[in-house]
Amino acid sequence: MTIILVVMISILSDISLVIFIIVTAITFFYIVNYILRELNERIKKYEKTNIELSSYIIGIKNDFNRIENELTNIKDIISEIPSRSSYPREKIIIKKEKTGIERRPIKEELNKTEREILKLLSDRGPLTSSEIREQLKLSREHVARTLKKLYDKKMVERDETTKPYRYMIKKI
Repeated sequence: MTIILVVMISILSDISLVIFIIVTAITFFYIVNYILRELNERIKKYEKTNIELSSYIIGIKNDFNRIENELTNIKDIISEIPSRSSYPREKIIIKKEKTGIERRPIKEELNKTEREILKLLSDRGPLTSSEIREQLKLSREHVARTLKKLYDKKMVERDETTKPYRYMIKKI
């Protein structure tokens, strides 16, 4: 009987060891499975982020190319603007007669800002001084003084029925 008891204890001990090994293996399997699911979720998250970043980078590249093309177009437009010397000068000659003073305009040279404003008005039509200022990136005072000079030279008209005034090229 002692032998049977020893054999049973030995068998139970082996069964306990087998059960322990099986439980450990199952636990290990669940832990590995959990880790794999977590890694898979992280990979999906990183892939989504990678796709978003790739789209963002493509958008930046497209914006850069568009800006580069616009700069090339602006350079072409600027190169087409005649130099200062090609613009006629305007001066006022005052001639006294019996009837009073007669003013006769003689063409006067235009400065760079005056040319840019006239070009902008001819391309885009009537604009306010604020719109001109935004386009040319100049101060409000500079644009206002230049528009007044062009208005005084009768090169631009202003629509005084609107506030703020809208300036346009004077029709001859």
